[in-house]
Amino acid sequence: MRLELRESGVSVLMAREDLLTLVHLLNSGFNVAGADDATMTLANGSFRLKCRLGSGFDLGHINEIFVQKTYGTDFRDKVVLDIGASNGDSSVWFALCGAKRVIALEPYPESYRLALDNVRMNGLDDKITVLNLALSSVKSKADFAVSSRSPNANALAPTEHIVKSLHIVFDGSVTIETTTVPELISYYSISRVDYLKLDCEGCEYDVLRNLAGEVWPLINEIVLEYHNGLSDLAELMERHDMAVISDGGDEVMGILHAVRNRSRD
Repeated sequence: MRLELRESGVSVLMAREDLLTLVHLLNSGFNVAGADDATMTLANGSFRLKCRLGSGFDLGHINEIFVQKTYGTDFRDKVVLDIGASNGDSSVWFALCGAKRVIALEPYPESYRLALDNVRMNGLDDKITVLNLALSSVKSKADFAVSSRSPNANALAPTEHIVKSLHIVFDGSVTIETTTVPELISYYSISRVDYLKLDCEGCEYDVLRNLAGEVWPLINEIVLEYHNGLSDLAELMERHDMAVISDGGDEVMGILHAVRNRSRD
C-alpha cells in the first residue's frame, strides 16, 4: 500500500501491517517528521525516532515500547544493559525515562547505524553508548545470520521457532564480534546492573545458562523475550535469588520478567 505524505511531498510504499501500526501511532500522539523510500522519522513531543519501512518490525517495536510501555516507565538513575538494541528505540526510551547510563549492543551494521542516528538525533550521547557487538557467553567472533526482509530477527543462532513458525528467511550472514556480561561490567566499571533487557533472538539461553554465579548478584532486574520456549530460564533465575513476576506469552515465545528478591545494598 502506498502512503502519500502531503506535508513532506513524499510517497512511501508500506506493508498493510505497517500502515495499520502507523495509524495507531499517529492516534497515540506521534506524527511523521520526515520520510524517504527506506525510512520514516516519527516525532512525539521532544523526541524523534527513525525507523525502517518495507523490512523489519521497527514500527511495531515503537508501539510496544512507547505506547504499550512493555519495559515500564521508571528508570530514574538506573544503569541499563540493552541487549538487542535494534534501531535504538528502547535505549532512547530508557534514557527519556531517567536512566543515567545505557550500554546498548546491536551487532547488525544497518541497525547499529540507525541506533547511532537516533541517539544523536535526540541528544543522548552522554547517556547512551551503542556498541556494534553481540552478546554471548564468550568473547570471540562469530557468524551472524541475516534476514534482509526481517532484520529485527537476525541472530547468532536462529531458533527453530524463528525459522519455522515466524517464516523468517535468512539469506546472508556477517562476521561480528561478541562480548559477555562480565566483560561489559568490567570494562565500564559497572557496580550494579539495575536492568538487563535481552531481546537477542535466542542468545538469552546461552548467555544466562553460562553466566557465572558471582555475576548474578550484580543484576537487579531482567526482562527478556524468549524465542524457543521458557525451558529452564525461570528456574535458573529463581535459583539465583530472582523472583519471576510475569511470563506473558505462549509455550514458545513470550516475555519473562524477574526481579531480585533481596536488597544488595
